[in-house]
Amino acid sequence: LIQLQKLPNGNRRRMSITNRYKENFANSSIFMPFSKMPHNYESAYHILPVLLPKNSNRKDVINFLKSNGIQSSIHYPPFWGFTAYKGLFTSTDTPIASRICEYQLTLPLFPTMTNEEVDKVTSVLLNAIS
Repeated sequence: LIQLQKLPNGNRRRMSITNRYKENFANSSIFMPFSKMPHNYESAYHILPVLLPKNSNRKDVINFLKSNGIQSSIHYPPFWGFTAYKGLFTSTDTPIASRICEYQLTLPLFPTMTNEEVDKVTSVLLNAIS
């Protein structure tokens, strides 16, 4: 119950961090899904997924981020590899999902993250894809 009391402030801070990422990536080839949500929706901003440019090697980008002290993750593995879907779908059946799964990367997003840390993540990621 104590943690739930912190949730509204945490969500507001993650929204602010997400907006800073949006500003930092505005003129870049990094795409932020869900960055243009209708005004009648409210996000919890629990993760920050981005799509890397098509010419990127995600493993190399992850390693570059890691070598600069930045942890990233992959929140959307291909669903056709899940046991429940084996044999029902392949990557060619879902080309959009296939591309998203190949280039999706989740960046750090936590309420105590500073603007300077957001700027560092942004800068290092942009260097990784250049």
